[in-house]
Amino acid sequence: MTVKCEYKICENTILLSAPQGLNLLPGRMIRMMIANIETKYQIYEYSEVRGMKNAEAMEDVVGIAPLSGSVPGWLSGGQKLVVFQKPHPSLYNANFIKLTDEEVESFRAALPPGEEFIEADYTVSMPPDFFMLVTQDIRPFIDVITHLKLSSFPAVREAAARLGIAAITIYDEADMMVEMNEPGFRELLLTDVDRWLGPPQTVDSLDI
Repeated sequence: MTVKCEYKICENTILLSAPQGLNLLPGRMIRMMIANIETKYQIYEYSEVRGMKNAEAMEDVVGIAPLSGSVPGWLSGGQKLVVFQKPHPSLYNANFIKLTDEEVESFRAALPPGEEFIEADYTVSMPPDFFMLVTQDIRPFIDVITHLKLSSFPAVREAAARLGIAAITIYDEADMMVEMNEPGFRELLLTDVDRWLGPPQTVDSLDI
């Protein structure tokens, strides 16, 4: 890939942004990062869900933490919960998702002239706001946030950024923010991904 992601550094946080015009972080890069992380740590995605039945119906659930709420919320089955899951299979297997012919043509059309189309860069599935926690052990983290009786999902995201090895947030499949607490994590995360990154820029603040 000749077009590069923008790479900004602000203290213990980095921001990687998709190449202009493509608006999509390369799937091969994301899979390499997941593989790098899992050589040393555990990584999980997490999201907010309403109702225990909905939470338990999700795939690859490793833990559920309640957010503080009213009694009517529990009684009506609408209690807010945070569900922790193993990463989606497409973050490991480039062939898990099959693109349609129309999707392939759309992605090809967005490439700069002369840029090679590589299907594996377009087969990662994630919601518009995608949250991942890097940790040594997920159980103590869930126990802590349950004990704290956190009232909102943003509070859980803040706890992940403070208490985890790292917290990773991907916005609209195009901007990846990584907040790190462990020395050497950036080097681990970015091992063998130089081909997708432009030169690092040190900045005073990061804007999403």
